[in-house]
Amino acid sequence: MGLFKPNVEKMKAKGDVEGLIKALKDNNKGVRKAAVEALGEMKWKPKNDTETAWYLAAKGEWGELITLGKPAVGPFVQALTDDNKDVRTAAAYALAVMKWKPKNDTETAWYLKATAELLEKIS
Repeated sequence: MGLFKPNVEKMKAKGDVEGLIKALKDNNKGVRKAAVEALGEMKWKPKNDTETAWYLAAKGEWGELITLGKPAVGPFVQALTDDNKDVRTAAAYALAVMKWKPKNDTETAWYLKATAELLEKIS
């Protein structure tokens, strides 16, 4: 989302729901967590499956996320780059179950790395 972290508190104070929804996709886990908390305090409800998917991913509710099917792909692809190995391997597993195919070399590299970590974990 750029060089600077979004100011979630400022967005919350202004009632900037759209900004908070965008923050759910931020690369920084702290920003995503703060956005989830802010949206929860605002009693926000997702309008569609795509919003639901990013919200569930930011909350770390991977089991529920996979039930959404195609809208879950974006959050799972982003999760392949997470700092947490368990998150990466869970994302690789979910994408494999969904029969997802990478769109480019970058996605392929992250997917292969996470899949290798998954195989190492279960062997």
